[in-house]
Amino acid sequence: MHFATSHGTWHVTTERQRAAGRTGARKRLQKGPKLKANHISQIRQEKAQAQWNRENFVFMEFIRIFNEERDEFQKQRRLKSLLRKGQAKTTFTMLNRGYTEEEEEYEAEANRDVEFQDEWRKKSIVEDYWKADDYVQTFKKLRKDPDRSMMEHMMSNNMFTMFTYDLEQQKPWPRLGARTDRFVDVLRDAAAAEVLDHERPVLTHELADFANPYMMKRSAAERLLHERCVRNALDERVMPRLLDAQADLLRLRREAPMPPEVLEPLAAFRGDVRWSFDSRERLRQKLRGINVALDAIKKEEDVMRCLPENQVEDPAPDQLAGVHHPWRNHLGFESAVPKGTAGGITFGQPEKSLSQQLAQMRYPTLQRVAHTLPRDPKYRSHVARSIRVLERNRYWDYQSKLNAINRMKETYDYLKPSEEYTEALDEKLVVNRVFGKIRRKYAPDAEYVKTYPKNFLKEKSYYWYRPSLFPQSKISSKKKPNRS
Repeated sequence: MHFATSHGTWHVTTERQRAAGRTGARKRLQKGPKLKANHISQIRQEKAQAQWNRENFVFMEFIRIFNEERDEFQKQRRLKSLLRKGQAKTTFTMLNRGYTEEEEEYEAEANRDVEFQDEWRKKSIVEDYWKADDYVQTFKKLRKDPDRSMMEHMMSNNMFTMFTYDLEQQKPWPRLGARTDRFVDVLRDAAAAEVLDHERPVLTHELADFANPYMMKRSAAERLLHERCVRNALDERVMPRLLDAQADLLRLRREAPMPPEVLEPLAAFRGDVRWSFDSRERLRQKLRGINVALDAIKKEEDVMRCLPENQVEDPAPDQLAGVHHPWRNHLGFESAVPKGTAGGITFGQPEKSLSQQLAQMRYPTLQRVAHTLPRDPKYRSHVARSIRVLERNRYWDYQSKLNAINRMKETYDYLKPSEEYTEALDEKLVVNRVFGKIRRKYAPDAEYVKTYPKNFLKEKSYYWYRPSLFPQSKISSKKKPNRS
């Protein structure tokens, strides 16, 4: 209802109209929440999908590229296979299946369950002892009557030889380690060594290859006692004393040949450069010398001058393989001391060239790197002194010494002349220092680095700290009291 008054139009709402309005609002509220909830859930789903797309964009892009590349690869592979089938030619060689070889069956593998038993192991250990004892008997025969034993061995093995001396007049091997360098004695020793090397057995239960009959028999006896006689730890401790007390082993140890570690230092100290502990190698050296002497006689030249032992004044530049080494008295005989490894990854590998060269050198000098020294006199003297010091250093290996000198020369080649560095150091760190009273009188403006007097730590100090080496201000002459 509307009423018009002097102040304006009034709108009057009746009770019925108010009730109808409340009913419509209620209906709208009942329908409104359902529509609103559906809309909100749809918005949430869209937001979640958008978030997932943003987070997994790289992965989805990778999947797309991967599928494209895989389809392309499969397509190309099918095309290549079709082209290959179309270009292939039918040949009968592809139909040949060849033949098969039967695998060889070894006797050790066939009787593995029978032979590798305790009884067979005992027999093989006893067989090792028999082999060692037979080798000892051969060694004793060669020492007692070497000429007859060598002739019997050569005739039994179809080996023919010719001796230039009377076999019946030769004496047995000298005892107590006596050894001569005559051609006849070297020839006899070389033949005996060849016979022993040919008769030396291979033990089944010993990895070491003993040339000394004493060590071979002792090793076989030790293996036999350890396998069949040792019962506890006490027997194991007593076993070495039992072996040392065996009379036959004592005689063999007394008659055993001397090792190269005994004679090689004596020969090197005497100055021999063409000598070898191995009698067979020494025989080769003597035969080479004989051939050189015969060639000199044939050419009517001076025999003594042509011998290898006398060619020391003017050696060949290539006397050391792989290196220009024309210096005298640098090379000597090669040691016969066994070297290398008896197992592992380095077993059987060839020796390095530097190790072979060191084995021939009497004294491993650094003469090979003492060339092309720096032109600067200070650098040159430093390198020369370093060479002299490293030559007498025993804690560095030879390759490290060579590398140090070469790097030092290379570094000095890239540096400026030493005079520039000397001038800069003399300007900053004066070497010739003067007394304080002379400096104050003749050089009042000069600044020197402060130095400590001799044994300054033992002198009593009146300061809590030691002044710096680079003082910025003068220290007062008043001494501070000791607070201790």
